[in-house]
Amino acid sequence: MPETMGHAGPCQEHQEQVRQYSDNFELLCPDNTRRPLSQYKICNFGRIPRHAVVTRSSGDKIKDITEYLLEAQKKECKLFSSTHGKNLLFEDTTTSLIVLPSAMDTFLFLGRELFDDMKRLDGARPPSSKEIRWCPLTKNDKKKCDDWSSVSGGAIKCTEPSSALECVEKILKGEAEIVNLDMESAYTALKCGLTIPIEEYHNKGKRLDPIHFQVNSVV
Repeated sequence: MPETMGHAGPCQEHQEQVRQYSDNFELLCPDNTRRPLSQYKICNFGRIPRHAVVTRSSGDKIKDITEYLLEAQKKECKLFSSTHGKNLLFEDTTTSLIVLPSAMDTFLFLGRELFDDMKRLDGARPPSSKEIRWCPLTKNDKKKCDDWSSVSGGAIKCTEPSSALECVEKILKGEAEIVNLDMESAYTALKCGLTIPIEEYHNKGKRLDPIHFQVNSVV
């Protein structure tokens, strides 16, 4: 449940910190160059989300915590201000709390660009441009993929078998490059921002009738 900002822009305190440390530190940019702290808008690893309420994933209290906080912000609890000081429990610029989907993970929360940059900062190496990581859907798909990989000269690598949605997620996270999906799953992949460069061609030499029909049923 992240806090949403009421306004954006560097505050006075942040500007004072930049001036205080600008003589002793430099920014490391994604292209491995360095710039002064004042140029953080053009030398950064991406925009970061605001603060988030964090709890353990196990147990049954997530629902109770969510419901309580959403209800509390509707009452006169003054969650986003205090007479005791600034930014206590929540930032004062917070306007509301929002509930995140249950499938939210680090990648989805941070976004692709920031997630990849943080992995590189941790020493992760990008995959070779000369190899394609295929995401098989079944164990037999994996066996066939392994056979293909062995004669591909290292061009094809095979991930572990996963469901269609898991393969879409792997591609989004940069853990795989390609998967062959049925149209229903391919539609979901398109909605997630992936693209379809190639499709299977059937009925070679025959009249071009569709292999499948889309129908709607009513009662």
